[in-house]
Amino acid sequence: MQPPPEDRTSIKVAVDPKSDRLQRLQLWTGVPTDLPILMKIEGEYTTDHVPTGGPG
Repeated sequence: MQPPPEDRTSIKVAVDPKSDRLQRLQLWTGVPTDLPILMKIEGEYTTDHVPTGGPG
């Protein structure tokens, strides 16, 4: 694997504007307020250890 360059402004990605499979994504600066949160817990931690109000 080759790591990306430090200055990524020089990288150009060409996507055919007529493509039915690919599209360029626009930068999104919104703040999500209704997305689920994924947590990774180390050790033995099951749903039996999580109270109904969340971890805690």
